[in-house]
Amino acid sequence: MANLESIQSTTTILDYVRAIRHPDIFIFAISGGASALLVAPAAPVTLTEKLHLTTMLMRSGAPIQALNTVRGALSEVKSGGLLQCLQPGVVSASLILSDIIGDPIHMIGGGPTVPCETQHSEAIAVLQRFGLWDGVSDPVKAALSVTSRKAQSVPFSSRLL
Repeated sequence: MANLESIQSTTTILDYVRAIRHPDIFIFAISGGASALLVAPAAPVTLTEKLHLTTMLMRSGAPIQALNTVRGALSEVKSGGLLQCLQPGVVSASLILSDIIGDPIHMIGGGPTVPCETQHSEAIAVLQRFGLWDGVSDPVKAALSVTSRKAQSVPFSSRLL
């Protein structure tokens, strides 16, 4: 489960990734479980609020895809956020080990290196479907009320092996 050390480690990773320059090539290694450890809550959400919401989703029986939809919408690094930290011109590759049936690449480990548009409306729909929306904190509602983060134009191809 994520904790303050997860936030500190994520900050270190973000600083490292932002410092990489062309012509360097960066290889990301992502596996299931990364979504719980790679943590950078979207303002104004706190780690405590995000952990509470994750616990509520798990107790309600939400599948991993629903958890990752909400986590991605409330994160600065998931749903392609980590990839967006690379400087222009840096080539990257992601080695991704799936723990999700069907291998939806954007969901594995929270999809930190998979460019996608974070749909806050989808996260709200998940919370409503599991009867949690009315009980979430005001900061979570505020974070999900902003316009969805658009994935920057990053050359990307996906090859599953």
